[in-house]
Amino acid sequence: TFVLTNIAPGKYRVSAFGNAPGTYLKAIRYGNQDVLTTGVDLSQGAGGTLEVIFSTDGGEVDGTVQADGQPVQMGTVTLIPDPPSPDQPLRYRQSSLDQNGQFSLRDIAPGNYRAYAWEDLEAGAQFDPEFLKPLESQGARIAVGENGHERVGLNRISIAAVEESRRKSGR
Repeated sequence: TFVLTNIAPGKYRVSAFGNAPGTYLKAIRYGNQDVLTTGVDLSQGAGGTLEVIFSTDGGEVDGTVQADGQPVQMGTVTLIPDPPSPDQPLRYRQSSLDQNGQFSLRDIAPGNYRAYAWEDLEAGAQFDPEFLKPLESQGARIAVGENGHERVGLNRISIAAVEESRRKSGR
């Protein structure tokens, strides 16, 4: 438990980090409202209970990445909410590939996602819906349920495709 005092009136986004392995951030409630996505509105002053809820019912996504029909050893996989929600960075996940082109993501909040495999990805680009839009068809749709385990095969998105998307989005 904790107590926050002398909070200026205003709107705040609440985040919780450092959750234990095997858990994901399920909800943040202020009074009877879930404020995980909307933030807390303290414009009229503060006073109330903030509850942070973690769950052990997260899902898993794993798979293999290929380029030209062969497993690749270098690259990054991102799991992005579908539709993208840049205001919820904790819902975005990322993994590197192992020597066999395999990846594994654990403790995923239930929901709909797109998985992308990148040859190269500029830091933060996955949070830009305009950057992702031209590459949408290259991502695999995945529905993750509580305690679900999804396996997916991905084709790596080339540097040329990323450069074209950057040009179109003005990044």
